[in-house]
Amino acid sequence: MEIQEESLSEVEEVDKELFLTPKELRRLTEWLTICDVLGFARLREDMLDMVQHILQASGRDTVFPNGLPDQAWSHRFLHRHPNLAARMRSENFLLKCVISRDSLQDWFSNVVDLLTEAGGEDLLSDPRRIFSAGVMTFPISMNEGTVFEPRAMHDRTPQKLNKFFSIVTAVNAAGSVFPGMAVFPDGVVAALHGTTWQVNHSLYGSLESQNFLEYLQTIFVPKLRREEIPTPVVVFLHGRHNNLVTPELCDLYKEGKIVLRALHPLIVMEKQEPIIMALTNPLAHSWSAEVRAWKSETGHSSVTTQDFLPVLDRVITRVTDSTLIKEAFRTSGLFPFQLHKKS
Repeated sequence: MEIQEESLSEVEEVDKELFLTPKELRRLTEWLTICDVLGFARLREDMLDMVQHILQASGRDTVFPNGLPDQAWSHRFLHRHPNLAARMRSENFLLKCVISRDSLQDWFSNVVDLLTEAGGEDLLSDPRRIFSAGVMTFPISMNEGTVFEPRAMHDRTPQKLNKFFSIVTAVNAAGSVFPGMAVFPDGVVAALHGTTWQVNHSLYGSLESQNFLEYLQTIFVPKLRREEIPTPVVVFLHGRHNNLVTPELCDLYKEGKIVLRALHPLIVMEKQEPIIMALTNPLAHSWSAEVRAWKSETGHSSVTTQDFLPVLDRVITRVTDSTLIKEAFRTSGLFPFQLHKKS
């Protein structure tokens, strides 16, 4: 009984300098640590944004405008947690980060250590457990209700002034494409027309952290169970998606389900992401031709928001090639997991 009372007291106590409870501070430090371990570097501004989110969720009054702490708060926090100071990154550091073959070799070694520590010693020998995930965006005209060809082949972040359909999916080194999620702008109703896509929404149709978390929790992890694929699995993702790595997503790592690891920048720069080589690029290259064929068959003059998912299904079915997916993982060095020496 005394332990319960102490626990309750600890939860309710608010630090007079940092304005967070011990539980909230542990959650924050744990999130910053895991982000660093997984390769998703966080800026100090990211940390302050997360504190703002925590304070707003708590409903407590603070001395900060809109609950957003200032740089003085950041200095106090990092002074009290010096081990985190080394993990925090500045924007200048990220811009000047040296990208070399030596650092790529270190990345491969670090991934092996990470997966071993996460209980996945045999993971890298099982192609079913090695994934590459990515996002693709399709601009839409809200006035005309039409969908345009993919905006980019290399997973660019959509501009907030426009609206999009975004799709997120994953492939594994065994050559399988996992079910995906489509993200629609708020207010746009999806027409499934017999497709199996799960649809989520965000303000502009761009993939937000809550969308990605729901994708993993409601689509990806259940598929792992149905296929009887052992966990943890590793999912490699472009490092620019650090905004998707929330404390709730880190829970999937702590629970031993998913190790979401940022790809080394050199793999991205050399255009060797498996999801890009095996699915995104073929889809982008084939989209216009497939849409023309679909228009000819149906008599439609354009792909509307109501047509999008059936047309997307059609193109993905045409371009999916298990052999190409496996080759993409070999080319990137992600399966077999090894650094390919340049000749």
